[in-house]
Amino acid sequence: MLKLGDAEMRSLLAQPETGMGYQDVEVTRWDYRTERGVVYNAELLFSGNEKQDDLRTYPYTSLLRLAKSSGGETSVDT
Repeated sequence: MLKLGDAEMRSLLAQPETGMGYQDVEVTRWDYRTERGVVYNAELLFSGNEKQDDLRTYPYTSLLRLAKSSGGETSVDT
């Protein structure tokens, strides 16, 4: 789970949502590996292999505080 940076958020906000409040994305990591993922509210990224059970368990604001910053290590495309 990663909290996306401002540039990534702006880019996603300019794109259509896959569904209410989320976007299916392709993530390119700093080492050029690509994987599928889901971004919620243009700010919280779950990569394809991560469980999203925490979304049902914890308040969204708590998840944002717990999420590691992407720190420019990812590039996100819809």
